[in-house]
Amino acid sequence: NSNIDKNLEFLNSNKFEKLHFRNSKGTDLTIELPKEHIWLGGSEKCSSGIDFNANMPTEEVYTLPKKDGVNGTVVSSKPLSYGGNLINNFSLTFKDGKVVDFTAEEGFESLKELLSSDEGASYLGEVALVPFDSPISNS
Repeated sequence: NSNIDKNLEFLNSNKFEKLHFRNSKGTDLTIELPKEHIWLGGSEKCSSGIDFNANMPTEEVYTLPKKDGVNGTVVSSKPLSYGGNLINNFSLTFKDGKVVDFTAEEGFESLKELLSSDEGASYLGEVALVPFDSPISNS
């Protein structure tokens, strides 16, 4: 938890206005953050005083994106399981926060179903940062 706490302190003290992700797979995504956003993660104390780690083994820290502030394309680096179906090698293109285009080499219909499942499903609800060498990244 000490590494997660250090990451949280760094992110919360810097009050970043936006994040920009790029990689060799084709991701080029800008995520604006709300003015008063807070990064969370690591352990929290239950009412009984016991530490609870909700995001293990991912070691993620996360915050809320600005609803209309997500623009660009993200290309998957891991498959997604939805409704018992695998969605693999997929991409999502956002404009003003909403998915306006998507592709999938495998599981296209499942991705289509997921994105149309409710009014908020085509918006990004969370941005999480996960260490490259975390157990989830190595799986």
